[in-house]
Amino acid sequence: MKTTKRFQAFLILAVLVLTPSAQAREPFAKLGRGFTNIATSPAEIAVRMIEIGQDHDYLTAAFGGLFKGAAYMVGRIGSGVYDILTFPAPVPAQYGPLMKPETVFDSLKEFL
Repeated sequence: MKTTKRFQAFLILAVLVLTPSAQAREPFAKLGRGFTNIATSPAEIAVRMIEIGQDHDYLTAAFGGLFKGAAYMVGRIGSGVYDILTFPAPVPAQYGPLMKPETVFDSLKEFL
């Protein structure tokens, strides 16, 4: 009896969570972006080192990039967690990214 009630509660929850996403692919793109941002967040350190290295010497780029990259990494993780937790909802507008650029890979495109 308990198993049946748990299964029914799970089905109701699944329907409530997945119903908005049955109409569009954007919620799942938002979910994927969230996992991508969390998994690739450490790359922000290298990206910020490259960014600072464009205008400064190597040592400044190394230390400045480390600290700036760590801050961006925390922001990227936060953005990823937000995307995962809110993926069924169209917020921000039309499932858009909370942090720009959308992923760390988009940041790398600026330097390649």
